Amino acid sequence: IGEKLKRLRSPRPMPLLLVMTKRQSAPTKKVYDVYDEIGSSQKPDTDKFLEALYASDYEKMRLYSGNVLTESANVIAPKINENILRLEKAGAEFVSMTGSGSVVFGVFKTLEEALKARGNFSDCWSCICQTTSSGIRFKEDGNGKVGKNRCFN
Repeated sequence: IGEKLKRLRSPRPMPLLLVMTKRQSAPTKKVYDVYDEIGSSQKPDTDKFLEALYASDYEKMRLYSGNVLTESANVIAPKINENILRLEKAGAEFVSMTGSGSVVFGVFKTLEEALKARGNFSDCWSCICQTTSSGIRFKEDGNGKVGKNRCFN
């Protein structure tokens, strides 16, 4: 639940590819309204997921993760699931949706793999970033230019 916050120790840096279909949104209120109607089949286990995250165990990350709003968001914005499948096909080790959507992200072993995968998403907004001990560090500006690092905390 989003209002329950907990300080976490930092996992190893992980390159991420964020993807969002242009001109398709998943408004939070609508996503929650659909969730109230259909619920979710996902049953994430946060503690086990965090153990897997700290161990960089992608298989267990997939097993114990989940965003309970993914199915609801996909009802409103079907491209979300399509982008999840595309990230998996592009070689992401772990894929999920942010918050209530519309952005999905893939975790890659290397920055080079994330940059290569980004080529499969020319029809979408995308951004390469990397986890850090203080938040997320953007590796490029969203237009494919790798340049000055900007940190988002």
